[in-house]
Amino acid sequence: KGGVGATVLAVNTAASLAMNKKSSTAMIDMCFQSGDASALLDIIPENTIIDVCKNMHRLDVSLLRGIMTGHPSGLNFLAAPINPEDSEDISAEHISGILDLSKKLFDHVVIDCTSMYANDCSIEAFSLSDKVFLVTDMSITAVRNTVRLFKLIRKFNVPAERIEIVINRYIKGGPLDLAEVEKNFEKPVYWLVPNDFSDIMSSINRGVPLVKLTPGAPFSKNIQLFVEKIQGLGKEDFRGLKGTFGKFI
Repeated sequence: KGGVGATVLAVNTAASLAMNKKSSTAMIDMCFQSGDASALLDIIPENTIIDVCKNMHRLDVSLLRGIMTGHPSGLNFLAAPINPEDSEDISAEHISGILDLSKKLFDHVVIDCTSMYANDCSIEAFSLSDKVFLVTDMSITAVRNTVRLFKLIRKFNVPAERIEIVINRYIKGGPLDLAEVEKNFEKPVYWLVPNDFSDIMSSINRGVPLVKLTPGAPFSKNIQLFVEKIQGLGKEDFRGLKGTFGKFI
């Protein structure tokens, strides 16, 4: 559901990937009605995804790079439409063309999709993604909606093994038990993100990803380890947090 922090996670994951100068990273904002990623990156884009769609007949590396906005982290950012109503002109074919070229051009492509909403564009993004991360918190409503979205994405022939659950703002010992929550998903939770509210709010208000603003913050360290795991560099059984005596949660 909205408000669980998916855009914050997407922005910081993309920035963390981009800060590794050995690889190239792009982020595409497909939250067409809000476009919050621009604010989190402190970017006022001169061009958006709409400009790509209007020029699909001549889409190439030069055009896509020219429309994307560079970020100090090294990230290449493709913004959502400035006017939400313009999103009606974006089709699944547009998304397919943009993602096909982006995957050839960049080592990593991070897409931020709208919460609890699936249309032809987001379905195309799910289908073309190596991993689909569903972000939730430990509230009953968020868990319920995440289960529903998981089942919905599966109906579009996206394999269950490509869909992963990420729990944001996790607090050990909260009212809901992690094991019980996992029973609803019928698969283990992939990653746990700590509740680092004050640092995150400072990052949002300054328009700088926390991984760049304060690399030593608990959230930043967690995201850096998350990036290692999705790249196959981290421990497979580690999910972001340690419990008593250093044991993995």
